[in-house]
Amino acid sequence: MALKAHNGKRTDHCATDYTLDDTMAKAMQSMLNAEQTPTDPAGRPEPYRECLENFYTAPAGTSKNDVRDKNLATDYWYAMKNRYNFQTGIGSPKNEAD
Repeated sequence: MALKAHNGKRTDHCATDYTLDDTMAKAMQSMLNAEQTPTDPAGRPEPYRECLENFYTAPAGTSKNDVRDKNLATDYWYAMKNRYNFQTGIGSPKNEAD
């Protein structure tokens, strides 16, 4: 469901769809389950060193089912599109005031 929602947003900008690599997704999820924090790319096994990470923390009181079923992380990610330079392909970091 999240991949479909994410690709829907990409379509709005004429970007190609992402596809899911089950093997990579399971390996990354195992790493995240073990660490529960962003990981250092240098410490990751290949081929996961080049993967970018996006971490979403739901507001207090939000159920896991709502995060999964309502695409809250995708909506949060997309709301930050004004920080992304579509010409260069580079995003800017979150401002402290945000």
